[in-house]
Parts: sequence; C-alpha cells; structure tokens
Amino acid sequence: MLPRFPLPSYAPFEDPNWSPDVAEERALELGLCLSPVHWQVLTYAREECLRTHRFPDACLITETTRI
Repeated sequence: MLPRFPLPSYAPFEDPNWSPDVAEERALELGLCLSPVHWQVLTYAREECLRTHRFPDACLITETTRI
C-alpha cells in the first residue's frame, strides 16, 4: 500500500522548521483535523525521533502511547 502523500527523504521530526503550527497547516492541506490522540502520537514520535534519530515503528508508538 502506497502512502496517500509523498514522504520526505529526511526524518520530518528532525526538521528544524517543524512546529505544531506547521503540523496543523500540513494536516489541513491533506484534509485532516488533528485530534488530541493525533497530538499524543505526534508528540511521542517527535521526542523519540529526536532522541534516537530514527522514526519509531507503529508497534512501539502503540505500546508507548497506549492508543
């Protein structure tokens, strides 16, 4: 299954221009509205990416955020 939108070649959570406002704008461009659960996942993924320089896999995100 291909992603619905192109993924950047860099780790998006390591992008120094990333901010919650940028995330909201990007979500709106994609027709999405970010809920508190989305923010829980985004926050965890960003922290993990900055800590390890790797994007956490879906299982780790699910186990850690308990979603």
